[in-house]
Amino acid sequence: MRPTRNTAPFIRIAPWHISFAWPDAPSRVYAQGSTALDKSPFYRAFYVQGTESLFSTHNRALHSSKRPLLSQPFSYQSIHGFESFMRESLGRFVLRVDRICSGDQFGDAVRAGGVMDALLWFNYLAFDIISDLAFGEPLGMVNKGSDVLAAESKDGTIFEEPAAALIDQRGRTAAVVGLVPIVEEYTKMLPIPFITAGGFIRVWKLRVAFPESLSRIATRCVKHRVESGVTRDDMLKRLIEGMREKEGGRVSQEEVVTEAMLLLTAGADTTANSLTAILFYILTHPDVHAKVVAELNSVNAGVAVFNSRPQALRLQSSIELKTITDSLPLYEETKSLPYMNTTIEEGLRLFATNAFGLPRVVGPEGFEMDGVSVPSGCEVSAPAYTIQRDPRI
Repeated sequence: MRPTRNTAPFIRIAPWHISFAWPDAPSRVYAQGSTALDKSPFYRAFYVQGTESLFSTHNRALHSSKRPLLSQPFSYQSIHGFESFMRESLGRFVLRVDRICSGDQFGDAVRAGGVMDALLWFNYLAFDIISDLAFGEPLGMVNKGSDVLAAESKDGTIFEEPAAALIDQRGRTAAVVGLVPIVEEYTKMLPIPFITAGGFIRVWKLRVAFPESLSRIATRCVKHRVESGVTRDDMLKRLIEGMREKEGGRVSQEEVVTEAMLLLTAGADTTANSLTAILFYILTHPDVHAKVVAELNSVNAGVAVFNSRPQALRLQSSIELKTITDSLPLYEETKSLPYMNTTIEEGLRLFATNAFGLPRVVGPEGFEMDGVSVPSGCEVSAPAYTIQRDPRI
């Protein structure tokens, strides 16, 4: 629903579910501490192999114990320290895109005429960066120009699936099943091609098989890191250190793997979607594009000079990659670019990666907001997309 001046800022979207689109709704519905509302059964659809993560757990004590594991890796100091790892993946990404723009037909997401699918390539980049930080090594999607990875079913059958696409479909399918759990059974009876051809049911079954394959990759990386004593200051190291602190020196590899998997499955496609939306808004507004490019050129002279060289004179392989990576601007050089950063924030406002509100359950004391009372047992939510596009806010 898109709000207008005559639209009430709340709506019943199900017999037991009220959606609030007030400016202060997110802070009230998703409050922490003593006023926090419980998560609804919706989150059970996001369990991985029956295991709860920080996102999906209903247990407040478990959630409180898990939060420090991820809060420290996501601190400003930690993220800033990960920049060198991100730059390596960004260098590969820039090199691939640069070659595609020069006419190379490389990867699954390039069409005739040098047209590339930006969403897929941003997925490759996001999956490589997050897997590098959370698993200790990239999945190699940018190098391959593909998100196809090998997976293994419970009977040992090896098959290949497009990881980025599957995780995106799994998230959408889990959202439907989470909101309306009975849909999983009823859809099997409907004569709809997407379902009868295995679309919905196939994705729902692969929600187990494919995460298990990714989990095996993560397990191997975590086991190697714990046993080898290798020091690499990435998210995996912070997760392991947080686990040791939490458990008094003991490391639960299973829990580290679960949270590493959460970083990948929850963070990669949402990052790619946001980057694609921001690029779309910039390119469809020529005046904005011109201003962003002009501002970037003030700190991006090295890349501009390098890209102006003829293809035949460019350095090759690892030397070329290092040259491109070294020429990329640092965060310290871009963090104070006012127009670019405002453009990014505006793009994030216009595009909400999760359009609907995540549901919470009203407790025995009830829930009240601006004169609207919701009884115990009902669900409430605050939709980011609606609130961020409300002209009254």
